[in-house]
Amino acid sequence: MVRLIQAFDQLKATHRIEHQLVLVGQKGWQFEPIFATIAASPWQKHIRHLNYLSDAEVAYCYAHADVFAYPSLYEGFGLPVLEAMTLGCPVVASKTSSLPEVAGKAALMIDPTSVDELAMALWQIISDLTHRQFLIQQGYQQAAQFSWAHTAHATLAAYRSLL
Repeated sequence: MVRLIQAFDQLKATHRIEHQLVLVGQKGWQFEPIFATIAASPWQKHIRHLNYLSDAEVAYCYAHADVFAYPSLYEGFGLPVLEAMTLGCPVVASKTSSLPEVAGKAALMIDPTSVDELAMALWQIISDLTHRQFLIQQGYQQAAQFSWAHTAHATLAAYRSLL
C-alpha cells in the first residue's frame, strides 16, 4: 500500500492528475507505515481511507473507479481482481502469486515492488481511454471464466474423468 501511495504521489507531481486515491479496508497487520506515508504525502488531502464497507458500498467503489490497483506481494487467489472486472473497472495487478492466472490478459500486470512501474500502469489506464475500454471488455470476459457454473462443470468433468 505504501508503494501505491508513492505511485499516486508521483502521478500527481508528474501528470497533475485530478484523481483521488481511495483505500478501502480495515487497518490490518503493519498498518502504521501506510498511514505515515499518507501523512507525509503532499497530496494527503486527495487520499481517502474508507474503513469497513458493505458489499454494496464496495461494488459502488469498483463501478465508479477509473482504475483498481492491486499491487499485492502475495495473494491466495485474487477475488478483488475478479470483483473489479465484473463491475467494469480496469485493473492493475501484481504479476506475482495467483494474480497472473486470475487476471489473464485483462489487466496490466506490474512488479509490485516498483513504484515507477505501478505509476506508469495507472497512468496508461487513466490517460488512454481506448485502452481503458479494451481492458474493461477483456475484464468482463476474464471474470466470466470464474463463475460458479463454470466451476461446477469443470469439477464434474474432473470427477467423470476419474471414473
